[in-house]
Amino acid sequence: MSRATIEKNLFLEGFEPLLKSREGEPAFVTALRHQAFIQFVEVGIPNRRLERWLHTDLTSLARTPFVLASAPHAKTLSTLDPLLLAGTRELVFIDGRFAPEFSHCGMLGAGAHLGSLDRALTDHPDLVEAHLGHCAGFDQAFTALNTAYWQDGAFIYLETGTVVPEPIHLVFLTTGGTGEPTVSYPRTLVVAGANSQATIIETYASLEAGVHFTCPVTEIVCLDNAVIDHYRLERENPASYHLATTHARLERDAQLTSFTFTVGGALVRNDLYAELAAPGSGCTLNGLYLADGTQHIDNHLWVRHIAPRASSRQIYKGILSGQARAVFNGNIHVHPEAQKTDAKQTNRNLLLSNKAIVHTNPQLEIFAGDVKCTHGSTVGQLDEDALFYLRSRGLGTREATSLLTYAFASDLFESVRPDALRQSLEKLLFTWLSSGAETTEANR
Repeated sequence: MSRATIEKNLFLEGFEPLLKSREGEPAFVTALRHQAFIQFVEVGIPNRRLERWLHTDLTSLARTPFVLASAPHAKTLSTLDPLLLAGTRELVFIDGRFAPEFSHCGMLGAGAHLGSLDRALTDHPDLVEAHLGHCAGFDQAFTALNTAYWQDGAFIYLETGTVVPEPIHLVFLTTGGTGEPTVSYPRTLVVAGANSQATIIETYASLEAGVHFTCPVTEIVCLDNAVIDHYRLERENPASYHLATTHARLERDAQLTSFTFTVGGALVRNDLYAELAAPGSGCTLNGLYLADGTQHIDNHLWVRHIAPRASSRQIYKGILSGQARAVFNGNIHVHPEAQKTDAKQTNRNLLLSNKAIVHTNPQLEIFAGDVKCTHGSTVGQLDEDALFYLRSRGLGTREATSLLTYAFASDLFESVRPDALRQSLEKLLFTWLSSGAETTEANR
């Protein structure tokens, strides 16, 4: 048996027990699980011979004997408080399962449905069947793995014209501490009806320091003229693996704004797919990633312009210290029918250490003639003149570095609309800068 087969089998052993534990769920879900499982058996865990994984080594992930996280036992989560955001409706998930005792949704209007995806299989099976797996599919390895193994997650359905004024905060916690590496597969399904509007925040955090693997998938369907603001915060522990996929499909005049903030994890990858499927649709995809030590952080964006007169904007920034590694891959694909496309992509990276490395690869694939598309990327260090100026005014090297680094990143926070979230992200950035982000001078 080859090494690749052995590695794949580590993720295959739990499938039959999972199916047995899920007896009674709708037939369409079981069928999806089987199809996804077969697909994962075919493709296995990606390796560096694949173009999309050229700079990311998953050997350690493949060799770790993860076990499916068991149902969490009731406990008082005193460490939950710092993760909560004032003024939001919050759903808490522990090890991939909904924890109603720590959640508070408040009174929702008649047109909004918010709760557990597992529960929605009973309460709204037709709605789930109409959308689950249709946007994401399972052609990629970790989407297939999630589709085969998910047990719970969030379900958000907005009927036509529904507006939810308060942000919806989905908090995904991993407990760890069981003595063996665990894996969880949170699944989130968002369906925004015509003329609906909502803000959705996903937070991923660890409660303990053990090794764990989080493999979430989020599907967002925006029907005509829907508006969704989507934020994603990954702040899991330094020993964790986090491989996430988000798929969004936008219909006529629908708008999606996304912000991804990554600060935790040993190996993190965020894959974001946006499909602009109808005229007038548009997306703004922003992101900030902070990496130090030996962290490895990937961000891969795939924007598909299928219809004419659609627009997309991408701005991702990275700050790397120590011996950290990062990958940015941004792909804009314009179909022949997508005339009048307006797309722009920017990736900027700041290296605080000469031992840090970033691979950046912006791409345009244009098959239409009447378009306006641009892309660009930069990798650099702090401006020595600006650093010298600040030091000459009495600031120490660390203080001057922190000030310039914050200035590099701070403009992205302007796009973060919920005040509580923006303040939380700013605090995380300040904490990261003050906790040992190494300067270029210190690494020479």
